[in-house]
Amino acid sequence: QNDPVANMLIEILNGTAALDADARRRLHWVFVEPSPTNFARLTENISRRGIFCDAHTIETAVMPDNVGWDNLTEMPFYSIRETVDPETGFDSVSGKTLPFWITQISSFDKKALEFAIETLLDRGLEPHEYILKTSVTKRRFSDLMDEA
Repeated sequence: QNDPVANMLIEILNGTAALDADARRRLHWVFVEPSPTNFARLTENISRRGIFCDAHTIETAVMPDNVGWDNLTEMPFYSIRETVDPETGFDSVSGKTLPFWITQISSFDKKALEFAIETLLDRGLEPHEYILKTSVTKRRFSDLMDEA
């Protein structure tokens, strides 16, 4: 409800509903999300609106084709733990409400979470208890488009 990107997507999908069924079948969308928690939420949201378009979700990290490619197929990914509700910011463990946007901060570089770390510290919470390091699959953009 507070996420401007999600709200924009909902508006687009609602606009798509005005198209006839044949026109909707020609639309093919690919949603990519590396964060396991955000991917689950994205999949849930899209499934509720599946009649509007052909939506395909892929849980992966996408790398540009022109970037050096090491042999690793997995890479570290940092995000906020699942106990924080992505819509309200309520943390079921501490009982505190964090800014709703805190679950949207995630990165392959832990330094990108510095603002989230400051926010957690300001609320008397230990950042190391909230920041999760997971391993996500990485794929080249062109390979992803072949699959989509």
